Amino acid sequence: MAATVKSEQTRRQLIESALSLFRTQGYAKTTMRSIAEAAGVSVGNAYYYFRSKDELVAELYRSLEDEHRSRSLPLLREGTTWVNT
Repeated sequence: MAATVKSEQTRRQLIESALSLFRTQGYAKTTMRSIAEAAGVSVGNAYYYFRSKDELVAELYRSLEDEHRSRSLPLLREGTTWVNT
């Protein structure tokens, strides 16, 4: 169980580090090496979790989608509409 928590923490740290670097340096200038360094893990460890920057970006989009779904579904179930009145 502790290994699973540590694994999820490492994944989350890599994602957060990547997002921060994408914001400050841009996608093209951000490397997996710089993401790993910012996350405090080895490059090999970063590649264990994500095969590429593209895979990290895909995970960022999945995270945003999950967050959007979890926030909007309860409102939709209540009958809230998205139309401005």
